[in-house]
Amino acid sequence: MVDQHLYPAEVEPGSPSPSREPSTVQKIMPFLGIILSAACGGLWSLYTMLRIGESEPVDCLTPIVMVMFPVGLWIFSKQIDQLLDPVFAVRDKYPRPIMIGAALALPLMLGIVCSSVRTAGYGAMRWTAILSIIGAYLLTRKRQVRA
Repeated sequence: MVDQHLYPAEVEPGSPSPSREPSTVQKIMPFLGIILSAACGGLWSLYTMLRIGESEPVDCLTPIVMVMFPVGLWIFSKQIDQLLDPVFAVRDKYPRPIMIGAALALPLMLGIVCSSVRTAGYGAMRWTAILSIIGAYLLTRKRQVRA
């Protein structure tokens, strides 16, 4: 027996396409990303507070960047999707597991590059956070179907 979830029935030309309601996981996924970003930002704040009294001050900007970029991408996702349609067309030629693997490796590679360019202060961490969030968004974002 053919599983209808894996192989949906074909739609005849001219007939309305079947509507797909987002699943519960798809509805809560943006919140999970924001919660994880906030947790990473909080841990980074705690780490920089441990170094009070040394040469480095407490870093407040990096945690704000780590939280606000995903929130901004979530809020403006429809407008960003329209701007990135040409990028999505090229990106969709590659299998999704490869894109996810590249998104997971991206922060490490960007961290190496940013740390080699700027070694003092928290500048490398900020640039790595910003570029990693944007890069992972470009690599893993599922295009929303327009009605």
